[in-house]
Amino acid sequence: MKKIMRQTLATLVLSALGSTAIADTIVRFNTNLGSFRARLFDDVAPISVANFMRYVDAHLYDQTLVHRSVPGFVIQGGGYYSLDYQLNDIVPTFDPIPLENPYGNYRGTLSMARTPDPDSARSQWFINLVDNSPYLDSTPDRDGYAVFGEIIGDGMAVVDSIAALPTVELPNTYTTTPILNNGAFVRMTITQVPEPNALNLMALGLVVGGLGLRLRKIG
Repeated sequence: MKKIMRQTLATLVLSALGSTAIADTIVRFNTNLGSFRARLFDDVAPISVANFMRYVDAHLYDQTLVHRSVPGFVIQGGGYYSLDYQLNDIVPTFDPIPLENPYGNYRGTLSMARTPDPDSARSQWFINLVDNSPYLDSTPDRDGYAVFGEIIGDGMAVVDSIAALPTVELPNTYTTTPILNNGAFVRMTITQVPEPNALNLMALGLVVGGLGLRLRKIG
C-alpha cells in the first residue's frame, strides 16, 4: 500500500510539472457588457504577446474603448480612453513591433492592428468576428496582420453582443463606434488571469500533504 501511495504521488508531481511547461498566458477582457477570456500564443507570436502584456501590466488598457465595430468583420480597441481625440485621450504607446505570425485570422482570433507599414503595430488590437484569413493573412503580394491569441470558452457570445450594438460615426473620425442604449461607449479593462500553474501547485500541495499524513499512518 505504501508503495502504491508513493507511485501515485510521483504521478501527480510529473503531471503538475508537465502542465507548467505548456501553459499559455490567459487574459480577461472585463467590459460593461460582460467579460471574456483569451489565450495568447506565447509560442508562435512571442513578440506580439510580450508587447500586449506590456500594456496590460502597465494598466494602459484600463477603461479603454472599443472604438471600432464593423459587423461581419472586426471589433477593435486598445487605442483610446475617449473619442475627443485630445492627447490625454489616447493610449500612450511603446515602440512599434515587427510583424510576426500573419496567418490564421479566423473567427475568434485576436490580432494586432497597424498602419499600412507592416512593422507599425503598437497598442491597438482587433478580434475577428468571421474568418478574415482570405483578406488579412499574408500572401506573396501583401503583408498580413499578426495573430497572437484566441477567445476561449463562450467568450465570443460577449464579443458578438458588442458587434451587434448600433454604431455612431463621430466627427473627425474614420471609425464606426458601438454605443449602448443609454449613450455610453463600450469600455474595458484587460487583466492577466492568475497562472493555472499556481492553482495546480496549490492543489498538489494539498494532495501531497494528505498523502504524507496517510503514509505516516501506514508506516
